[in-house]
Amino acid sequence: MSRDPFDLLREQNPMPEDRLPPPPMGRANQIIAGSPRRRPLGGWALAAAAAAVVLIGGGAWLLWLGGGDDDVAAGSSSSTTTASTTSVAEPTTTITDPTTTTASTPATTTTTQATWPVPEPVEFPVYLFLADNGTENVPGPYLAPAMRTTAVLSAPVGDLYELALAFLLAGPTPGEAEAIPAMSSAIPEGTVLNGVTVADGVATVDLSAEFTSGGGSLSMMGRLAQVVFTMTAFDDVGGVRFLIDGVPTTVFGGEGIIVNDPSTRADWESLLPAVMIEEPYYWGTGTNPLVVNGTANVFEATVSLALVDGDGLIIWEGFATATCGTGCRGDWEAIIPYEVDEAHLGAVIAWEASAQDGRQTNVREHPVWLVPSDGSNDTIDSQAAELRARLDQLGDELDRIHREIIEQGNAWVASDPGADRDTIEAAIDELRFEQGELRTEVYAALDRLAELGEPYEAACSGAAAPDRLPEEPGLPAAVASTRAALFEAAALCDWPGVAALLPDDGFTSSFGMVDDPIAQWRQEEVLGYQPMAFLSSLLALPYGTLEAGDATYYVWPSAAALPWDQVSGVHRSALLGLYSEYNLWQFESFGGYVGYRVGITEDGSWVYFVAGD
Repeated sequence: MSRDPFDLLREQNPMPEDRLPPPPMGRANQIIAGSPRRRPLGGWALAAAAAAVVLIGGGAWLLWLGGGDDDVAAGSSSSTTTASTTSVAEPTTTITDPTTTTASTPATTTTTQATWPVPEPVEFPVYLFLADNGTENVPGPYLAPAMRTTAVLSAPVGDLYELALAFLLAGPTPGEAEAIPAMSSAIPEGTVLNGVTVADGVATVDLSAEFTSGGGSLSMMGRLAQVVFTMTAFDDVGGVRFLIDGVPTTVFGGEGIIVNDPSTRADWESLLPAVMIEEPYYWGTGTNPLVVNGTANVFEATVSLALVDGDGLIIWEGFATATCGTGCRGDWEAIIPYEVDEAHLGAVIAWEASAQDGRQTNVREHPVWLVPSDGSNDTIDSQAAELRARLDQLGDELDRIHREIIEQGNAWVASDPGADRDTIEAAIDELRFEQGELRTEVYAALDRLAELGEPYEAACSGAAAPDRLPEEPGLPAAVASTRAALFEAAALCDWPGVAALLPDDGFTSSFGMVDDPIAQWRQEEVLGYQPMAFLSSLLALPYGTLEAGDATYYVWPSAAALPWDQVSGVHRSALLGLYSEYNLWQFESFGGYVGYRVGITEDGSWVYFVAGD
């Protein structure tokens, strides 16, 4: 990327030089102190104190929502606060208590202050529409998660579901509505929240009849999607059931839009951009390192990413791989390390590289507050721990599937030709598909660990090797020495030891292009291919020899040196320690052994460890 893709947004929304933008108290006052757009929320109030805490302690809520010069604090249309307020850290109640006096003594008062603890602010998204920026293959606008926080409230919050919907019905703040690209809402003015309850993963949202008024089918779909996405941002909500003035409703608008009961995010994917950034929230405060995640439906499931700092410099570039792509929407996540000296506004840039010419398409410019690192690696450590735990689980799952494939294969060999075999083959195909899906997840987890600079080692499959290597008196001394060293190193997954036995050139570990066999085998260990188990175990089997010109190759297993019609007796029995009867049938059908095999030349050079044909 040769330019700062955040230039336009920064130019159109410059930071005031004389002061920070004022907090959005007028808009928040509409939400909390009562407005015609929803019923009152009973006792919640905004305070200048809370605004000051946000401004001094975090910044994001106030800075990105700058509105007019005189924003109204809650509870009074005449009291005002500006961004320069810094002296109050928490709300207080003043109590005046007159004391008893005599005629000659003037009356005095004693003032005490009662305080209550201010809870940690909670941030959550409301989903608004973000105007199209001209890079989308299908023009928007599209849904985007706008950050909201309880930090602007001076009293504890009882019902976050109700609060989230109250913020949603209030629509975009002046700063959001005036930004480029602008944010908007499809929810009609005057819509009132009658109530919301959550049970069994479903939020039942009761809205006034104004919610169904005006707009065409796209507008109706948009407002429904806004409610569904806002509510399902809560972990315990998977769907939304709509009531209109207490009446369950599944058909909306003059066009008769039919809504599932409950409605889920999957119903409204058409209103999402190709690359959706869910966290951090739009104009939200990021972490350090920055954890970015979302969903995408892009070519080859590849989400290209860059992080831009406040000076327009690209301070990180990379990519994330979604769990699905090119026709389906999948989840993606990236953990971005970065360094800044002070908190300031930057941006995450996400896009899809065109399948035709590689140009940037479907670009998302997502403003986010970057913060200095606190010196700890808690985020990296916790993410790495989660990924390692998941890889351990995937390893267990791959082992299970491997065993089931062997069992099904042996059942296939023992069965009579016909319908039974068709059923078994279908079961094997399903297992192999599941195996492939799990391995795709393994690749993604390994990529994410690599981004974090965190290693991962699977349990060594070489532990399944025989306790000792049988003697082979007929081997040349150099071959016997290499065989013994390989067996010992493979059984322990001693990667430096295995690497020391590789020749400088001329080694084959794959029939494709592999520059680093050690990296290949380490990854295959994680993917459940168990290369070190095969390498160590094969060396304990009978060997054969192959002649190629003047060179003699000592190969394991002996079946790799024989035509398949000569693989019988001791040669076949040896293979059954590593392969199932079904595998042997597959070799017979192919006309030769194509499993893992090891080759060592007469001078003791290890020249191949490969599988396939």
